Amino acid sequence: MKKYLVNTLIVLFSVMLVVVIGGGIYMQDVLSGLSNVDEGGKSADLQGDVITPASGETLTADEQAIAELGKDTINVLCLGVDSRNTDGKMVGNTDVMMIATVDLKSKTIRLTSLMRDMYVAIPGHGKTRINAAFASGGADLALQTVNQNFGLNLKHYAIVDFISMEKIINRVGSITIDVREEEVNYVNEVIVELNKINREKDPNDKQVEFLAHGGEQQLNGRQAVAYARVRHVGNSDYERTARQRKVLIEMFKKVMQMNILDAPGLVQDVSPYIETNLTPDQILSVGLKVLSFKGAGVEQLRVPMDGAFSSEKINGAAVLVPNIAECKKTIQNFIVGLYEPPEKQY
Repeated sequence: MKKYLVNTLIVLFSVMLVVVIGGGIYMQDVLSGLSNVDEGGKSADLQGDVITPASGETLTADEQAIAELGKDTINVLCLGVDSRNTDGKMVGNTDVMMIATVDLKSKTIRLTSLMRDMYVAIPGHGKTRINAAFASGGADLALQTVNQNFGLNLKHYAIVDFISMEKIINRVGSITIDVREEEVNYVNEVIVELNKINREKDPNDKQVEFLAHGGEQQLNGRQAVAYARVRHVGNSDYERTARQRKVLIEMFKKVMQMNILDAPGLVQDVSPYIETNLTPDQILSVGLKVLSFKGAGVEQLRVPMDGAFSSEKINGAAVLVPNIAECKKTIQNFIVGLYEPPEKQY
């Protein structure tokens, strides 16, 4: 799962805590560390219509209702890039694509996982797996791909890569995960891989210990990353997306419980690992809004949903061919709170 989503929302949802103490000028200094590629539009409104009509078409009555509800949501495309570069460049496929939704009316957070092997149209590149969009054209093409396939109007993104995930988790603190016994060996296999990668990067790297058993336990950064990357147990990549969301939710809980006095240091430490077109002002705006969510719930959706795709082999690659019309409708309804997904989504 690499550290993608986690870092993304840590900033989006933990920055809010800092606002209470820091004051405007101090927070601007702290957040200036974010790799922000959007120099303009500092005060741009984060809220907007969730959906847009196809070229030459108008919205139906149902779609108009969704668009109206969408005005009460803030949506960010979170991208986890499978990059192990040590030079800080975000390159590669996105093994994690997730839409993070902040519903201001219901005070709910929603996470929509987009399966990386979905076979969709990537503008200018034909049909292929959706995770190739970022590698082919960066965040702009990833946004365009998601928007055109699912009738959305996403404008904002946040990107993290593989290498720094564990640093983020270690900075926030270990997280509680109930690891199943059948997952332990697979988690340990990934830890071996991560130990090797990190030792090559830093000869003085402290090698992380394996998990000794299953059950509820505290996982450090590297162990949590390893857990979220496991896909060769259970229902393969479907279950991996569930692990990704579980790690993210536990991180969110940890940040929400932290001492507010620790928040400025957290944001300073985390911000260098994230690339986003959200301005500091916009991040502050999101943070303040989420801060008002007392006991906020987190709802989850995996796309494509069960029964809404076929597993096929195209040009030698195993892909998931989604029922675009059904997935489009479900995503739009879920984002605005009109669809309740099943409890388990493996």
